[in-house]
Amino acid sequence: MPCPYFKGGKCTSPLLGSLTTDMYERGKCDGEGYKNCRYYKGATASLGTEAFVEKKPDPLLNIMEKPPKEGCPLMKTIRIERGYAVYCEGFGRFLTRFEISLCEQDHNRCPIRKLIMEQGTL
Repeated sequence: MPCPYFKGGKCTSPLLGSLTTDMYERGKCDGEGYKNCRYYKGATASLGTEAFVEKKPDPLLNIMEKPPKEGCPLMKTIRIERGYAVYCEGFGRFLTRFEISLCEQDHNRCPIRKLIMEQGTL
């Protein structure tokens, strides 16, 4: 089983500043040895932004120039190099710019938020 951070011949570890092919080691990146790599980070119990920054926002879909209006408690705004990205804890992913605008307009109509509120997990 290859390292979960080894994708397309590149190391995508969050411990690196950028994607790189320089870190590849035969048998380590593409085999079981990856757990001994200093750039491998196992599952984290952290609930802060570092827990989901591993999922990279797409600059064309997810990045906004200005921070959005906060409203929904499931929305987490993250400042990144090119602007701001919004992570939705309900969906478990970064929101698109269109979805962010919907959340800004009326987050009370969000079906995911309603389900979470009904379950009492918020």
